[in-house]
Amino acid sequence: MTVPSPEELDSFKYSDLQNLAKSLGLRANLKAEKLLRALKAHLKEEAGREKEHQAEGQTSHLGYPPLLFPGTLAGSWKGSGAART
Repeated sequence: MTVPSPEELDSFKYSDLQNLAKSLGLRANLKAEKLLRALKAHLKEEAGREKEHQAEGQTSHLGYPPLLFPGTLAGSWKGSGAART
């Protein structure tokens, strides 16, 4: 299911807002104005979480800085030729 943007919600019928709220796990028996505000807040929150998640995925792998992975830089574990004890 494609989730609409908060701006698109303004053109939805009340029954469509209710169905969307139900599918997102939100209360659907609110008055139209409150339901619209709740849906917009939920979608804004989800967009923020998604943006955070994408940013985390781009900065590191499993929470470790890239420098800690062997073989990623010259002189690192692989091919350094240095004997380990």
